Amino acid sequence: MTRAMRAYPHKPDKTAIEEDLATALSLVDNDPAVIKKAAQAKNVSFFRINANQARHAAAYLYALEEPPGRILEYMRKAAQRWMGVVEVGAELSPLDFGYALSLALIAQEDALVRRFAGMKREQFSNPHVKFPESVYRLAELEARLASGAKDDPAAGEVLAERNKEAKAAVSAAMPQDFIEPMAWAIIAKDAAGLESAMQTHLAGYAKIFKKPSMNHFPESFLDVWGLGFLRLAKERGLVPSDANVYLPVSLLGV
Repeated sequence: MTRAMRAYPHKPDKTAIEEDLATALSLVDNDPAVIKKAAQAKNVSFFRINANQARHAAAYLYALEEPPGRILEYMRKAAQRWMGVVEVGAELSPLDFGYALSLALIAQEDALVRRFAGMKREQFSNPHVKFPESVYRLAELEARLASGAKDDPAAGEVLAERNKEAKAAVSAAMPQDFIEPMAWAIIAKDAAGLESAMQTHLAGYAKIFKKPSMNHFPESFLDVWGLGFLRLAKERGLVPSDANVYLPVSLLGV
């Protein structure tokens, strides 16, 4: 079967994506008996590998224009496997946490959303992995929004500052740096600010993932963490456009 592929600014190779998809699908274990055995054995590696590969599969399926239902199926599996990591007593990193909460939000797994959103910072502070404070801040912002926190009266001022920082750092930033301005626009309920932040996000992602070393990262096809924030935007009455290929708002309508 010949698959279609989405048009990305960073121009990835379709054959490589198809090969990566086949690998990811082969590593996601769907046998309930195997999953139960892994939970009983507190097999952290099993759940981590399954969570990451299910997320990767969702990104590759999206890039290859597979049906939304199939993409969401793997997002749901990834969220469930991340909860498996938590339930066997292992720590998440703030990046893991952002993916886990966003996957649950996008797949509309409300029980998982409540459990992830109720976690404290120390539960996603793996002492063996170092992350910039900005990544922790983003994780805490998402948990706050997902928990239904009230508006922050200073959000507009913070949004302006974060937008300025993101635009200035487009060539050297981490992918997550382009999500935080979106987060503050959502907190401020600023529709125009959200659209502006999404355009900066599009330009930033295109530049970051144009690098050969990053051209085929799963994140270069689908920004799961950013899309989780857009689910929260919709819940707060904002209607983001579907003009950013990395942030497919159309998936949120399923």
